[in-house]
Amino acid sequence: MQVYKTRRTTVYFVYAHAHVFTMAARVVQLLTVAVSLTSLLPPCSSRPLDQRHQRLEILLQKGVGAADSSEILCHLCEAAVALIQEYLEEGGSVDDMFPVLEPLCVFFLNQSFGYYGPYMCPGVIHSYGPVLFYVLAERTLDPLELCQFVRLCNETQEPTHTLPLLSPSLLKQSSETHSVSTGSSRNVLSSANTTGTRAQPFSRRRRRESIQRPTGAGREGVSRSEDVIMFLHLSDIHLDRQYSEGSPSLCNLYLCCRSWYNGTAPAGHYGNYKCDLPLVTLDVVVETIASLDPQPDFIIYTGDNSPHDLWNETWASQFEATDYLVSYLAEKLPHTPIYPALGNHESYPESEYIGTLPQYQELTKRMAEYWQKGATLPQSAVETIAEGGYYTLLISDGLRLVSFNSDYGYFLNLYTLLNGQNPNVARQQTWITDTLELAEKAGEKVVMIAHIPPGDPGNTLREYDEFYLNLTKRFRDTIVGHLFGHTHHDEFKLIQDQEGVYGTVLVSPSVTPRGRSNPSFRLFTSGPFLLPPPGLPAVPSQLTLANEQAGRGVKPKMELAYSTSDLYHLPDLSPSSWASLVERFSQFPDLVSEYRYNKYGQSSSHDRSCDSQCLRETICTITNVVNSERRF
Repeated sequence: MQVYKTRRTTVYFVYAHAHVFTMAARVVQLLTVAVSLTSLLPPCSSRPLDQRHQRLEILLQKGVGAADSSEILCHLCEAAVALIQEYLEEGGSVDDMFPVLEPLCVFFLNQSFGYYGPYMCPGVIHSYGPVLFYVLAERTLDPLELCQFVRLCNETQEPTHTLPLLSPSLLKQSSETHSVSTGSSRNVLSSANTTGTRAQPFSRRRRRESIQRPTGAGREGVSRSEDVIMFLHLSDIHLDRQYSEGSPSLCNLYLCCRSWYNGTAPAGHYGNYKCDLPLVTLDVVVETIASLDPQPDFIIYTGDNSPHDLWNETWASQFEATDYLVSYLAEKLPHTPIYPALGNHESYPESEYIGTLPQYQELTKRMAEYWQKGATLPQSAVETIAEGGYYTLLISDGLRLVSFNSDYGYFLNLYTLLNGQNPNVARQQTWITDTLELAEKAGEKVVMIAHIPPGDPGNTLREYDEFYLNLTKRFRDTIVGHLFGHTHHDEFKLIQDQEGVYGTVLVSPSVTPRGRSNPSFRLFTSGPFLLPPPGLPAVPSQLTLANEQAGRGVKPKMELAYSTSDLYHLPDLSPSSWASLVERFSQFPDLVSEYRYNKYGQSSSHDRSCDSQCLRETICTITNVVNSERRF
């Protein structure tokens, strides 16, 4: 073991003898990282090892002796965190540590994802380094805890803190006996308009003959309760205005399809399943919406505006991405209110958010400014958006929208490690419950919208899932819809526990094709309060076909892909009906295959077949809204 010292701390690296290089290739890569670090740091005399230094030495030795890549990454992560903690103790900064962090980042991106780290890592470290340093300065963590949190180490320890949850008084069940499958709710649901057949053009969809649009309805939304309400759900647009036709879609980076990248597999005119949305395809989507007859009464947009080039992001680029997209939608759809929710890609760096820091307070203030371009918002909504990225408003008589900030429940948000000491988390939860109590007393029905759905496997914190389950259970007669995005997939999830089923999370597919899905959105028609099943349009039958036809000058048209009630034969839209659909999945494998085909936007890039293990995983994902793994 050789000791090398920078100005502010001591760093230990393992020198490998010849026999070490006979180990697995992954271990050789780890040693290469260590050697490269020694070439960047000047040698100096060592100092006696204290307990922390001994810990770091042990971690590096474990990394060299690890048998597989997961062990290597775990111990390397622990060593890196311990190293950062030393720098922090001696007043070090991200810039001071860059020579150390860069080769570690390169190794991690190459080892885990096959990405070309030397191109991505400078931007990644510049963006995420300050976040990591802030969290470690604010909370004492064992390196293993942090590495478990980011899923580089297996979880073997108990959680050290939890999010504040609803108080027992708020979770008390009402004395009234609840039923989700009988009474007036069932009657209204069963009469919802659920027309449309798979792969039929929109022009052939049955029109709402009885609807009377309110005079002067525009940015103000629906001015009165109507017999039928029609609205649309968009999510995850991820517009990439630097997308370039013919550029490589395989480039060993997190996002490709840009003209200056090297690689293979030229990108098509209308998009690529490995890349974000080109503007020309967004034009097709919005033109389709603008041509609907009748027009939607409003649009729900559950966030994510910017592309996935996380190593290029700045606050300016993130603000500009949201401003451009909101302005574009407002210009193209001037008479349709657009009600958004905050996505994890609106902040800088993406996925990181904490409302107690000035830069994120500026983010929500900007959102309050931008979002008013798409809808006339009451002053109370503008104020709460600026305060924390959440708001409520009446979208028609007796129908209330509640949009909340789900970033506090996302595991990739490192700031959630500080949730236990963050007053904004409890403040938003209190606001949500207070809003629902007022709606309950007023006899209103509520549609809940946010970006990240509860129970997203491996992505949400257990406390977030539990909060939402308890919330839905308490207000099951008030909340009539749960609309989310984020996963890029068309899917649903039952909000349930051992006592019953209380609601259904409906996750909208993405507009971006990244994630191997055709650009899609959901279309809803319903009675005045209760949600219908979604209709799902998708760019023609395949994005691949659209690209092929583009060479012949053929412009794609979006078509109605399916109607939920027709495809799944739901008697009504109660949670119990969705639960019965899950039961039928185990009896009819073809139904599961159809669900998986639609889940991925009817993309041929996904295998629609489903064996017994696939069936178990599908049902498990749908029926478990509480994530049992992530807790911090």
